[in-house]
Amino acid sequence: METLRGDGRPERGSMPVAVVAGLLVLLTGPLAGASLLLLEGDGFEGLARLVNEGGVFSYVVLLTGALASLAAAVLLGVSVRRPGLPAPFALLPFLLPSLAALPGMAGGMSSSLAAISHASPLDRGLILCAAIGEVAALQLQALTFVAAGCLAVASGALLAVAGPGRAFKLATAVGAGALGLSLFASAAQTRALRGAYLAVAHASPADRMTLLADGVDRWSSWGQIATGLLLVCLVVAALVAVLLGRGQRTAALGVGLGLLVAAVGLRGSNALAERQLRVPAQDRVRAPHEKLLTVEGRAPRHERAVKLERDELEALDAAVLRGWDRGDAWLSVELTTALTPARLLRALQTAHFVRLHVELIGDGPKRELPAPVVFETALDAVSSTTSAAPLRLLYTDEVCEACAGAAVLTKEGLAFTPTAGPAAAWSPGPIDARGDLDRLPGVELRWTGDVEALARASVIALAHAHLLTVRVPAPDPMPVVRER
Repeated sequence: METLRGDGRPERGSMPVAVVAGLLVLLTGPLAGASLLLLEGDGFEGLARLVNEGGVFSYVVLLTGALASLAAAVLLGVSVRRPGLPAPFALLPFLLPSLAALPGMAGGMSSSLAAISHASPLDRGLILCAAIGEVAALQLQALTFVAAGCLAVASGALLAVAGPGRAFKLATAVGAGALGLSLFASAAQTRALRGAYLAVAHASPADRMTLLADGVDRWSSWGQIATGLLLVCLVVAALVAVLLGRGQRTAALGVGLGLLVAAVGLRGSNALAERQLRVPAQDRVRAPHEKLLTVEGRAPRHERAVKLERDELEALDAAVLRGWDRGDAWLSVELTTALTPARLLRALQTAHFVRLHVELIGDGPKRELPAPVVFETALDAVSSTTSAAPLRLLYTDEVCEACAGAAVLTKEGLAFTPTAGPAAAWSPGPIDARGDLDRLPGVELRWTGDVEALARASVIALAHAHLLTVRVPAPDPMPVVRER
């Protein structure tokens, strides 16, 4: 209901105030850009990367956001001049950029799944994590734009609070401001989720669970803030309808309903966007995993490991040489349940022939992390771990200059006899997962052919800051190494 002047005509607000309020809303784009710079980091390079990952739909979100800003500016300006038009209606156009991001996210996830189906099974989980992190760029852009729009409308309503319909303008300023801050907290949530997925995809295996746990914690913290601010907006809408509706029921219902529809619509579209990041067909991306022997060692140096599947010497040599990276002195070998001592011996001989050390790769402990369902894909990628038992190799007649003594494997652990000093009994213990292996002193072990015992001895030596050194006879016949 509009307030009437003495001549019976509706009282109107100030035209200059209406114009300035509309101009404030037109500043939504720059405010959203500044917010993205703050959230994404890395300056304009980070902003450009964000837009690039969003693809063509980044420009769709920008275009619909510009149209929404224009429509909101007009609606807010009219509501200042004509208080009978509820100011919260200026929030409703910002549903456009929020909804515009949905088909882009759905298409991005669909394309990613199609591409992942052609990738190596071992790579699918991490590729999917990278894809989810990139697709979330669209949700982050849309949320930031919408949050900036709500705050701009709140600022415009606050500017007009001295004019007609003061209580309703103040309620709009508080409600829209709380909604804008809630959506900004949701944008920070999305940034935490995006960062966690990209970290899982690109970080080293030893760091992935830690980074994911940090991302889940930040996501949950921002979620609590977003929910609290949303409740403030809903409470304001209810109070307007109940308290201010006694004398001006139509205006009060309009303000309350406008805030309610905006809050439910904008948060609802964000929930729909978040659903796009959940991948129900996990069986399409989960790598088939052959059970390995259990090793409680350190994080592997490499993602991939050599599998010794055949008994022929040429095949074993070829497998080792395929896994030989000329830029690294370590070779990873899978401890499959079918691995025989003869196969492993030949692999160790060939590895030392090309001056490589070896890490035996087995199944590590399964890691658990309480996490919301939106992190299910990332958790699936990092919960199953592999663990390494490193070995330094020597031929039988070579001198071990780095050895600090010798050891014998017992039921309790290793019986260590140093070159100088008293003997010691070593038992299993915690391992420094980040230590520099090349600087560790060696401890020599006479290997009797038990594959599992070799890995156990390596882990015990590592727990006592020593690197197990194993002697093997020179290969016969010698491997044939061709230039690559």
